[in-house]
Amino acid sequence: ATYNGEKFILEQLNSINNQSIKPEEIVICDDASKDDTFKIINNFINNVNISIKIIKHKKNLGYHRAFETAIKNCSGDIIFISDQDDVWFKKKIENTIKIFDEKKNINLIINDSIFTDEKLSSLQITKIEIYKKLYNNLNYYIAGCNCAFKKKLLDLYIPFPKNFIAYDYWLNKIAISLGSRFVNFNVLQ
Repeated sequence: ATYNGEKFILEQLNSINNQSIKPEEIVICDDASKDDTFKIINNFINNVNISIKIIKHKKNLGYHRAFETAIKNCSGDIIFISDQDDVWFKKKIENTIKIFDEKKNINLIINDSIFTDEKLSSLQITKIEIYKKLYNNLNYYIAGCNCAFKKKLLDLYIPFPKNFIAYDYWLNKIAISLGSRFVNFNVLQ
């Protein structure tokens, strides 16, 4: 999902394109950006060999609906969620697929990520470290941008409840209730 992401979107798209295992597709829902996000995405499309679907909202519906639109339009068996300002490490897809292959009962994997400043200088703390300090467990570790899930969850996941907190909380709630959520301690972005 994108919204006025011109500052970081190209770096994110390049990190997806540079994966050790390429994605089958990239699905982008732009939530009525007013900056050059869409222009940057179109320039990127002309320089890569990955199938890219773009859905553009005519008016801003919020990130919750933008992610729902993007997710509904995915065709792959495993869906990776990404914010417009993430940068994936080269083996994020490879590492995640390996876990799905090894743990057949898992439907959702959440990896760890390291915080950086806007120049990508490490702040020397990961999301999991913060959650452990705040909650002393990982029950509330729900970072959407760190999630990958099997498409078969969509029947339970979509449509998002109208009055729910956030799309990622809803996704994690479903996976936890099914006993099919796995926390990957590898820092992959």
